[in-house]
Amino acid sequence: MSLDEIVKYLDNIEALANYKKVKKRNKELIDAYSKQKERAQGLEAEVERLENLRISYGGKEYSLDEFQKFVEESVEDWKINQLQARFDDKWVDEKDALVEMALKHYIENYPNCPSYVQNIVKVKAKEQSDNILRHEHLWPDWLKAKIDADAEKRANQKLDDQFDRDVQAGVNSRVYELEREKWPSYVHEKASPFLRTHLMDQFTALSQGITSTCPKCGTECLVDLDYENMRVLFSSGKVKVTCCNIDCHGFLGSRTSYNITFADVIRQKLLPDSYKKPKKAKVISITPFSEEDAPRYISVKKVEEEKDPDKKK
Repeated sequence: MSLDEIVKYLDNIEALANYKKVKKRNKELIDAYSKQKERAQGLEAEVERLENLRISYGGKEYSLDEFQKFVEESVEDWKINQLQARFDDKWVDEKDALVEMALKHYIENYPNCPSYVQNIVKVKAKEQSDNILRHEHLWPDWLKAKIDADAEKRANQKLDDQFDRDVQAGVNSRVYELEREKWPSYVHEKASPFLRTHLMDQFTALSQGITSTCPKCGTECLVDLDYENMRVLFSSGKVKVTCCNIDCHGFLGSRTSYNITFADVIRQKLLPDSYKKPKKAKVISITPFSEEDAPRYISVKKVEEEKDPDKKK
């Protein structure tokens, strides 16, 4: 037997020995495959059964996938609700302190705060101030003192104004009475006899003319009191003169004319200087004189001098 035949023979013997092992392994694999196939078929049947399974919950039916999703979402909602409940409890416990802290911050930095806070503060401040003003017992002492002072000042001013009006009305009424009623009889009973007694002296003084101011244009004119003017003056207590300003005209275009009273003439020509410009008085009474009185002036009695403006305040 050659070497090649020996080698081939040995290979065949080895192959025979391996065949038995391979055959045994193949049989084992076939058995394992059969078992796995049966298991896979069982699992497929179980999956099909589970897929066709329906779960009833809350009046609804769910597949397994749908129910699993529903459970996961419910668990998430439950967690959120739990967190919200914990937050609500904590908010209830701490909200007053948090609100107070926020308000304190806004008030300390006012007006550097949100516009809605500014509007709320303005509205509430106005409501509070209006409520205080409506109820006098809520007024602070400084406000009461100021209101009382202002009220007293206005009352005093009104009283002063009314007093001035009453005094002026009384003066005007007295002047009108003197001019219309008392003056003619005074001239007839007192002045005329006195002037006739001292005619030369008084006529010389009066006939020199007087200065008179036009009430319309303010021009100061020299008025000559001739015989006719003196006659009219003595008889009626006044004489009409024409303004010396040629440009001063009345309503109808004629030269402006105005009256000079006998009192004006006496005050300018016969009274001493100390009586010509008396101190400003609220009420002035003219005391008629008789022949026994001083012949060169009419005494002026000051009834009430005007109060000092500084004292009035």
